[in-house]
Amino acid sequence: MLYLPNYKETDLEVQIMQLIARLPQTDYFITVTFPKIGENMPLLLEGFILKLIAKQTNYRAFRKAYQENDWRIILTFNPTRQPVDPRYSLTDAFVKLCRGLKE
Repeated sequence: MLYLPNYKETDLEVQIMQLIARLPQTDYFITVTFPKIGENMPLLLEGFILKLIAKQTNYRAFRKAYQENDWRIILTFNPTRQPVDPRYSLTDAFVKLCRGLKE
């Protein structure tokens, strides 16, 4: 695991990223942003992600929002077999963050 000075292994955001990294899929690289953080681990997130991937018939990048209780999680799915679409890159998210724009 990467050393992130503002996060611990016990933080829910880190646990969510670890859960996503363990998913049994290889078609997408999934990035996560947390516009709203809850107090308990979201229970249905894994099933939500696996259903989204199973429904994909075209192998393209896409973004979906997930909400459960107090959580709001933005998931970006980048295909592993093609270059990252600039609209879905972390660079684009960083530029928007610097400009104060919401996703």
